[in-house]
Amino acid sequence: MQIMAMATTKRVQVDGVPLGLLATKNENEYPVPLTGVKVHVKIVDVLAEVEVVQTYKNLEMQPIEAIYKFPVDEGSAVYYFSASFENREILGIVKEIEEAKKNYEEALESKQSAFLLEEKLPDVFKAKIGNIPPNSAVDITIKYAFELPVAENGLIRFSLPTTIAPRYIPRQDTSDIAADLASIQYRLDAGYGLLFTADITMMSKIIEIRSPSHNLHTNLEGKKANINAIEEKVKMNEDLVFLIQVEDSHKPRLITEKSEDGTYAAMITLVPSIDVKTQKTELVFLIDRSGSMQGESISQAKEALLIFLQSLPLDCYFNIIGFGSTYTSLFPKSVQYTEDSLRAAKEHVKGLGANLGGTEIYAPLDFVFKLPAVEGYLRQIFVLTDGEVSNTERVLSLVRSFSSKNRVFALGLGRSASHHLVGGIARLGGGTAAFATVSEELRKKVMNQLKNALQPSFTDISIILQSDGKEVNDNTNQKIRQCPSKIPPIFDGTRFVVYILMNEECLLSTASITCSSPDGPLKFDVEVSQSLSPSGIIHRLAAKKLIQELTYENLGDGEETKKEVVALGIKYGLVSKFTAFVAVDRQSRTVLDNCWAALKTREVPLDLARGWHGRSSGGMVSFAAGNTCTHFQNLLSVSSNIYNLPLSNMFGSSNVFER
Repeated sequence: MQIMAMATTKRVQVDGVPLGLLATKNENEYPVPLTGVKVHVKIVDVLAEVEVVQTYKNLEMQPIEAIYKFPVDEGSAVYYFSASFENREILGIVKEIEEAKKNYEEALESKQSAFLLEEKLPDVFKAKIGNIPPNSAVDITIKYAFELPVAENGLIRFSLPTTIAPRYIPRQDTSDIAADLASIQYRLDAGYGLLFTADITMMSKIIEIRSPSHNLHTNLEGKKANINAIEEKVKMNEDLVFLIQVEDSHKPRLITEKSEDGTYAAMITLVPSIDVKTQKTELVFLIDRSGSMQGESISQAKEALLIFLQSLPLDCYFNIIGFGSTYTSLFPKSVQYTEDSLRAAKEHVKGLGANLGGTEIYAPLDFVFKLPAVEGYLRQIFVLTDGEVSNTERVLSLVRSFSSKNRVFALGLGRSASHHLVGGIARLGGGTAAFATVSEELRKKVMNQLKNALQPSFTDISIILQSDGKEVNDNTNQKIRQCPSKIPPIFDGTRFVVYILMNEECLLSTASITCSSPDGPLKFDVEVSQSLSPSGIIHRLAAKKLIQELTYENLGDGEETKKEVVALGIKYGLVSKFTAFVAVDRQSRTVLDNCWAALKTREVPLDLARGWHGRSSGGMVSFAAGNTCTHFQNLLSVSSNIYNLPLSNMFGSSNVFER
């Protein structure tokens, strides 16, 4: 396994003026090149567009290459990348990823400034800002879009991830992604901060906007609102979350869009209200007890588990499995829900701790999937985790292979849970995902998850499109393409979203979603509610759904899959597993030709996630390491003086190092 490096930092001043931080790497100090991040969010009804501006400054005497790994919301369509440099704007172009990397490296060798943006995971991106001349600055602008989920009680939830929590990397994971995650450096004190603003326009009156995570100033005016963070520089150490309450959040919508090339796209979204009989279930709770859950997260997990236990239906079976480097089961197999079994379970939960080492989620999932089923009871699995692992794709592949006989629900806990793992488990497992920061109320989220698990699965789901009373579901030659191709499950009170791409003019008027349930057929009719100007946002989100399905849900790396993803990425200007943005400033060569010093690479350290791994209010991080720990020399750059502890107290007796 890998150990995450901790970069030490201190303030740098010139003539008494604070300019940023110095980072320490291999005993050499250098100014942190990232000096600030500005984020502006534009929300229109159920769609969010995010503009991120990262400012880099080279305060050194030689040209530098800055490397910054940062999070985005899982499922986002990243569609814009540019660099503002020396009063010039250089627009990024989407290319096949190997070609983009080659263009970038050739530009650096030719002493040109170059810029690269690639996806490492759907929620982790990597920017490389190459050949920044001495005493120069560059602004990098990135834009992405995603649809907003409906949280408990019909609230619309926006979440902006700001840091990548340290990920557990199993020893056997030698992938490039694992290496990238392992190379991230962390610090406790923010050197650069976040300036946050948002403009919101809804389809109905806004009743309230509140944030469980940050202090935000909100101005409400009917259907519109604007937001700004009260702090001038927000620490980038936890997700920024706010909830929007509107008068009518459940109104079905069919949003259409015509692009500049004459093609059409549509977004069908509704929050169904369904009242059906519950099903008999076996409920298995997988609770993350790895070291990264220490402190706030394990307390959240225990609270959620107790709410689950006290709310189970009388006629059900259940079990609790805790996992870390190993896994333990409360009962040898699922037992009936009785007063005695409930009492035993509640006592068990009281004694749970985050003391099982590393986050090895694959083995316990595999164990549960292969257990004999309880006859007459459908198995529902709940995963309670912070999701801090590197081998996400292997876990998702496992969930997908057993999805026909199990439904999997996921609850992401803590201030920086991995949206890719939590969301992917639920999506491929046919369940729902929910996220809870430390300040959010758990009961409503837990009860909503339990309600969904007790709801029977709907079958034969289909979508019928109409234009002027005529059906237009002719999929020959892919003139009409549904995104994703597999219709997602329908749950009461959970946003249902499907996109349609049409290669020719087709003015949709209505869409109908039909399905079969144990109580009979169900039908939901949606009429056109909005037509967007040709911004391309619906087209890009539709293409992103296809790319997500092809790469991370079909989980294939075949040549045909790659070709299709590359074609979609280039056509719609999207970053993906196989495409990247690249930009080259050919005018910078004159300046760089006059630089005598060699190019130096500078990693931008991240803020350590607030509350991560047992961090106390005094700023202490507790580490556990043991005999199987490898590559820990980077960790030794963390002086024991930072924590006011001897190194012997920073390491416990666990057999696995938990990142």
